Amino acid sequence: MHTWDYVIYAIVSVVKTITRKKAHRITTQVHTMGTATVTVSWKQQAKQYCLKLQEFGLTSSISPEPSA
Repeated sequence: MHTWDYVIYAIVSVVKTITRKKAHRITTQVHTMGTATVTVSWKQQAKQYCLKLQEFGLTSSISPEPSA
């Protein structure tokens, strides 16, 4: 279990393009629904984000973007 501030800090620290406001929305969605998409990126970048979020102690994984 992590504090909201810690999760928001981790997200904005790892994914520099995400604002604190967006990180708060992501954190709220995770708390409410159990999962959330942090960002959509190319595979190698997604792997790096995933590993860095895990280093913060967050549960993180990557998955392919659903096709339309």
